[in-house]
Amino acid sequence: MLTAFSFPGILPGLTRVVGYDEAKVKTAVVIGTSTGFALYAVWLLLVMGVVASTGEKGLLAQYH
Repeated sequence: MLTAFSFPGILPGLTRVVGYDEAKVKTAVVIGTSTGFALYAVWLLLVMGVVASTGEKGLLAQYH
């Protein structure tokens, strides 16, 4: 599921680049997925910390 955020279509090319080495492919997938997930999580935390949820211009006020 996590690879859906990072690189679903790059695996065939990645496999060729690393010489069809299964261990290298697994390592690349884990590192790539972790990096993508970490950046996405940081982005969410930053956005949630900056955007107000309450108040006159908060997110909740926009839906009322």
